Amino acid sequence: MPGKDRERLYLAERYFQSFLNFIFPSKCKICGKTLYKDEVLVCKDCEEKLNFYRFREIKRALDSESILYSFLFFENIVKDFIHLFKYYGYIPVGRKLVEFLKEKYSLDFLSDYNYYLPVPLHKKKLRERGFNQAELISNWVVEKDKIEKFSFLERKKYGISQASLSRQERIKNIKGSFGLKKEIKNSVFKDKNLLIIDDILTTGATFFEIRKVLTPLGFQKVDILTLSTPRGL
Repeated sequence: MPGKDRERLYLAERYFQSFLNFIFPSKCKICGKTLYKDEVLVCKDCEEKLNFYRFREIKRALDSESILYSFLFFENIVKDFIHLFKYYGYIPVGRKLVEFLKEKYSLDFLSDYNYYLPVPLHKKKLRERGFNQAELISNWVVEKDKIEKFSFLERKKYGISQASLSRQERIKNIKGSFGLKKEIKNSVFKDKNLLIIDDILTTGATFFEIRKVLTPLGFQKVDILTLSTPRGL
């Protein structure tokens, strides 16, 4: 099912669920507790637990060239939110998580970037999942009238999911996965800043592979924003 159709389906289900709530109490998608009237999808207790896994500083040096912006430690209830969104297709739960983060953090740094790039999925993976989680996160985070989408990168290789692999296996698995859709004049992007967007950064293998592919275009900065990263990265 295409991503837009799936999102419409979940919105329709949400409206239907609102009707059912008059008859049957709604349950929190994370813990299963009955929701109060002022709670939507997720109970306030589960939202409050997210505070335990928030970063004090969302900006850090990933290496000597790039900056990582990330908001949450990828563990416990944060995993529940992201897995429900990414693997089980509960798109409104992903949006709820982004709304929570936007309430807690300033995103003023986005104005430093000329382009944003959601990490692309392979066409086959996109058909299987029905949506690209990085694309949706970008839609919820980025003000499109201020930052232009970089649309010239594609995922050429359909590989094993990175989630189950070791660091070295991830690097090998992701190698050669990305390429530019067509030849681009380097002068267009020279000295511009680009922000890559994804749900999780674990080892950084995907980001570094993309950065390598983009290097000939002459970007001044290529940084990354993710919802979460493992503790101790």
